[in-house]
Amino acid sequence: MKRYIFSTILPLIIVLPILAIQDHPTNSITDTMEISSIVLCGNCGELKGTDVCCATDAIVCGCGAHKGSPACCKIELSGQDVTLCNNCGQVKGTDICCAKNAAKCDNCGKTKGSPGCCLGVVENEPNREKHE
Repeated sequence: MKRYIFSTILPLIIVLPILAIQDHPTNSITDTMEISSIVLCGNCGELKGTDVCCATDAIVCGCGAHKGSPACCKIELSGQDVTLCNNCGQVKGTDICCAKNAAKCDNCGKTKGSPGCCLGVVENEPNREKHE
């Protein structure tokens, strides 16, 4: 009886969890966006740490942010970096963050017109304003 348990059941106990982990598909773009916070530069409005962040040759909008940046005409820049909510795309901790009656974008699921709207979709659709 002991031999039966070790030869039949024990391998299943070891192999099944491994198969379950390998069978779980992942999407690297959305997985990283959900895990890490989206931070906008408080000086230029671009994604913090990107090549265009605080670029000296960028066109500056009347609002003070780089023209076309996620913060352009949406967030008042104060020099301090801004963290966006991973669920709704608005500035974390504000009264409009995760507002229940806010319209959702059909393309990305975040609040339509928020600074985080369609940031993860830029690779597929270069013109973000199309979704706002």
